[in-house]
Order: sequence, then structure tokens, then C-alpha cells
Amino acid sequence: MADDPKMTESTPVEPVHVTMVGVGSSDTKFLPSGTVATTPGSTQPDVVLNVVQPVVAIAVRFCNLFGTTLVGLLVAAMTPAGGHLLYTGDFLHMLLTCANLSLPVAALGFFKDLVTLFGRLENKYPLLTGKV
Repeated sequence: MADDPKMTESTPVEPVHVTMVGVGSSDTKFLPSGTVATTPGSTQPDVVLNVVQPVVAIAVRFCNLFGTTLVGLLVAAMTPAGGHLLYTGDFLHMLLTCANLSLPVAALGFFKDLVTLFGRLENKYPLLTGKV
């Protein structure tokens, strides 16, 4: 019966996890974190909602951008051309130099994320900012 071409074996589809930034209690009032939206049939994955606080989202984005920039600068500093531009005596000094250069990039991303977050809050509460 396993050789029958009409018989197919279906495997369960893993759920898709979606993360959103909650900017207030009304965002998560009807859909708390961990809510599972089931899709009809077994061919589409279910959706699992994960709500994170804005502070956590901004901190994760800051760390991600800092780490990405740090690794990029370290790789660039290890090339012959980068070694001349970021000359350091040893690896620890090179790491500290690249970390110091990564901070302004991460700070710029931090402020960009704050502007995005406050823009969402401004759209949520238009009368508090003077927009009608």
C-alpha cells in the first residue's frame, strides 16, 4: 500500500512566529502575546503572535546594529588596506577602536528607532501633539 501513487503522506506545517511592538495597552487588548491564529486546512501555517515592549525592541535593534558594525569594522581592519587606516598594535586595541567607531552608528540607529516609535505614538494619540 506504500507503493500506491495515489497515497500521499502529509507532514504538519510549522507555525510562523510574528513579532510586533506594542506601543500601548490597547494594541494588545484583543490579541495578547502567544495568540495563535489557526488557518483553515493543513497546507497553510498557523500564525503565532509575540508582542514585545518598545524598550526591548529598541535595545535589541541597538545591540544588533552595534554588533553588525563592530564585526564589519573588525573584518575591514584585518585587510591590508584597513590595517593601514586603523593601525593598532594588537587585537585588543583594534577591538576597542572598532567598538568606539561602532557606537555612533548604533546611536544613530537608536535615534531613528525612537523617531519611528514616537511617530506611531503620534498617530495613536493625535490630539496630544496638536494634529487633528
